Amino acid sequence: MIKYDHLIKIYYKDVDQMGIVYYSRYYEYFEEARTELLASIGLDVTKVEKSGIRLPVISSHCDYKTGAKFEQNILVSFL
Repeated sequence: MIKYDHLIKIYYKDVDQMGIVYYSRYYEYFEEARTELLASIGLDVTKVEKSGIRLPVISSHCDYKTGAKFEQNILVSFL
C-alpha cells in the first residue's frame, strides 16, 4: 500500500466569514493530494488519461471533526 502525506496551507480564499474552511474546499484538497500522490509514484494524470485510462472517484465521505482555519497548515494523509 502507498503511504503519502500532502501539506496544504489554508488561504483567505478558502475560509468563510467565521475564518473556517468552507466544507466543499476539503474535497478540492483531497483531489490536489491525490494528484500529487500519483505524481510521487511517477504517474502523470494527463498521460494516464491520454492512454485511455480514467481515474474516477467512485465513493467519497468526509466527517468534519474540527474546521481548519485561515493560515493553518493541514496534512492530507493516504495510509
